[in-house]
Amino acid sequence: MVTETEGTVTLNVDLPDYSTLYQSAYSADNPDRFLLEALQSGNYDTCHYEITARVTVENGEQVLHIDEAVQKLLEEQMSQAIDKVMGVE
Repeated sequence: MVTETEGTVTLNVDLPDYSTLYQSAYSADNPDRFLLEALQSGNYDTCHYEITARVTVENGEQVLHIDEAVQKLLEEQMSQAIDKVMGVE
């Protein structure tokens, strides 16, 4: 497979406010159930982010690597949320 990097694209992404969500879950009687119900019901605050995704040309077709960029953002936000709950700055 021939791959060439063509550039980047800026995307707007809304994710749950994991810091607030985890803080609330931490103080709940059943944190796992709290998180599950909040995420299933959509009963949570969101945060807006701008991320940059790679754009490549693979075998003559332009491909946006959105999954990579979103995965990186999720990892960063989850890590920050856990650190906040644990009192790590």
